[in-house]
Amino acid sequence: MKSLVVSAFGCLTLASVALFAEGPNNPANFEIAKKQMSEMAEKRMAVIKDFKSCVDAATDTNGLKECRKKEAQAMKALRP
Repeated sequence: MKSLVVSAFGCLTLASVALFAEGPNNPANFEIAKKQMSEMAEKRMAVIKDFKSCVDAATDTNGLKECRKKEAQAMKALRP
């Protein structure tokens, strides 16, 4: 009986270690998330830079509307 309890406790310990290795507390997951967020920020900044260039080059209201449409489409394409 005692060995059964000890082995069950050991199995639970191993299972919890495996779960934490996959969770947000794993430093490897932090680095992956940081890299992905940085890449996404770069992509959004590029879209906004293009949008600003378009707005600066616009000569009328229709040009501004077209810039906004392009920016909205580009941001929508970035969403997962």
